Amino acid sequence: MTYPTTYPGAKQRIIPINHSDGGMVQPTRGLIPHVQMGRSSLFGWFSNPASGVSSHLWLSKAGGFEQYVEFGDKAWAEGAGNPYWISCECEGSDTEDYTPIQIARLGELFAWGIRAFGWRPQITDSPSGYGLGTHRMGGAAW
Repeated sequence: MTYPTTYPGAKQRIIPINHSDGGMVQPTRGLIPHVQMGRSSLFGWFSNPASGVSSHLWLSKAGGFEQYVEFGDKAWAEGAGNPYWISCECEGSDTEDYTPIQIARLGELFAWGIRAFGWRPQITDSPSGYGLGTHRMGGAAW
C-alpha cells in the first residue's frame, strides 16, 4: 500500500535539513502533538542548522497547519519514536490550553490519519502503542 507524504490541509514548507530522509516505518503508529513553547511559525527555527530539531507539522493558535517534513521522512521530534510517529508542534506553551480551533484541527488531522494510515482511534501512553500518543510516553529516550 502507498501512504501519503503530505497532509492536504497544510501549507507545504518542506525544510531541506534537520530530518532524516526516509526511514519511517509504514504505516506510522499515529500522531503525537507537542507544545511549541513559543509563538509563530517554526519554519525559521527548523531551517536553522543549529537547532537540530524538526516536526512533520506545526499548528498555529489560529488553526493553520504548516508541513516541514514529508511523512516518509523522519522528523527529529521524539528521539527513539521518530521512525514510528507523525509529530505536530502546536503553537503555545505548557501553561495554557490548546485553543478551540487547535483542538478541532488536531481532531481533523487525526481523523484523516485514521483513514490514510489506518491509525487506531485510541489514546496511548505506550511508545509501542498506536493511535493518539502523548509526548510524556517515551521518557528519557524521547
